[in-house]
Amino acid sequence: MPYSSKIDQDGCFISNNKTGYLGVSHQGKKFTAAIYNGVYNEKLGVFDTIEQAAHAYKDRRTLMADTPVSLSLSLSLSLSLSL
Repeated sequence: MPYSSKIDQDGCFISNNKTGYLGVSHQGKKFTAAIYNGVYNEKLGVFDTIEQAAHAYKDRRTLMADTPVSLSLSLSLSLSLSL
């Protein structure tokens, strides 16, 4: 895990930021979750509790880790350039 290897009892990633969870921040009385997907910072939503935001981050990070990266764009570009 590149950013945090500390995990709480629910499997959420612990951080040294103000909320205590990686990818979670305060927004007024609510909490937001966001994750960098390799291209841009993807907003995951606004949540009533810190735990909901932390779980949204954990679920998205797990999904990203389980999704294979597509090479179709780079392959089609190299094929068209070689023709």
